[in-house]
Amino acid sequence: MTNKSLGSIPQLPTLVWDCILDCALNLTCRGFRRLVLPILFETLHIHFRQKRDTGRQMLQDIREAGDELFCVASSLREDLDRLKPVLLALQCLDRLDMKYITRSQGDAMPLFSLGSGDKMNPLRTLCLTNFTVDSNQVNEWEQCSHIRHLGLDGGAESLRLLALFTGRTPNMTSLALRICGGTSPDISHGLYSRLDEFLQSVKTLVAFTAYDLSKDILPLLVSRHGSHLRRLRFRQTNFDMSRQEQIRCLFTFEELQSLASALPQLERLGIDLRFKGHLSYDILSGAACFPSLKHLELNANFPYGECGINGRTSLVEPWLNAAVAEDAFRYVAGEKLCYERMAGLPAIPWSPFKALDIKVGEWEPFLEDYRMSTSASNPIFMYACRWASCRPAKVDTVQLRFLAQQYPIENDQYEQALARAGLWSRSKLLSGPGAL
Repeated sequence: MTNKSLGSIPQLPTLVWDCILDCALNLTCRGFRRLVLPILFETLHIHFRQKRDTGRQMLQDIREAGDELFCVASSLREDLDRLKPVLLALQCLDRLDMKYITRSQGDAMPLFSLGSGDKMNPLRTLCLTNFTVDSNQVNEWEQCSHIRHLGLDGGAESLRLLALFTGRTPNMTSLALRICGGTSPDISHGLYSRLDEFLQSVKTLVAFTAYDLSKDILPLLVSRHGSHLRRLRFRQTNFDMSRQEQIRCLFTFEELQSLASALPQLERLGIDLRFKGHLSYDILSGAACFPSLKHLELNANFPYGECGINGRTSLVEPWLNAAVAEDAFRYVAGEKLCYERMAGLPAIPWSPFKALDIKVGEWEPFLEDYRMSTSASNPIFMYACRWASCRPAKVDTVQLRFLAQQYPIENDQYEQALARAGLWSRSKLLSGPGAL
């Protein structure tokens, strides 16, 4: 089956492929503006079950679906190979998310090859979870030089992908990285050197997201892109209660203060702050040190099974409610005003603080832990605080919930929740996780 025989489809901007191990073949579509008719699901399911000409039929069904987010869930390598001509036929494809869900963290699947005659539409967003690349594939993916956001998630083998894109995406502006065991000595050294090479090859990085990595990489980020970084999310998603019960935040006040002086343009900051009995005003004060900060994201995550169920102590006490969230919001806003007055006439004007989100539970779990993290025993929600538009001194606080799905499709559940409440634009949501 060739790209030419499949034809082309200009309507589909985003495609997400999920490979679910030991799971029945399934296909789903979810539109940002409308839902696709159930008959489409049944049709796609039948075509896979009967092993028909899946690529050709998939294209026809996508035509019928229109401008939608398309998700393929499969357990077979050959289905990934069948998907390749579909991808090559999508003339307006600009965002591609591929996830391979394994039995254990660290397993990876090789990407499909791109031959000399294979031409993919210039991608702006590429997110790969639990994928790797063979050494002979390196030159094949040179055509992806248009990428603006790159997301890599998986084990140590994912570092091969980081090396693959080094020097090939000079105009990339956003990077998201999670390496399973990334803080262990046997992985962190290689990660440090490869990340340094990658950051040197990028002209202007404005957004950086890191999950479960050592803070030792932050000096690299600051030295290469500190002057123009606008968004930083630095989180720990594999929290271990037995080893880290006393840790409330990965950063101290002094560390946040130091980062603030090195990141003068930072507008959005996302860090962990595990509330337990008080607000940790020192951490909130440290976050207020960033002169350009407008939006603060606090992640009150907890390990699975430790959310107060069956008499076990919760890291998120019942006192954490909308009133406490508003208190935190007002405190950060007030601290920013104090720091601005102390700064006098700085070279960079201080920006007013506009938004605080306190995310309770793990909004960005490992794919292998997705079902456990989104179960009924682990409620996931957030408090979103904003200044009221009609009354400047009033704070509007809303509680938003994580909408668990059968399959972990997208990386931006947080932004989706904000968009449903009108707190995040649909255009940014469609642009993918790299949007500011």
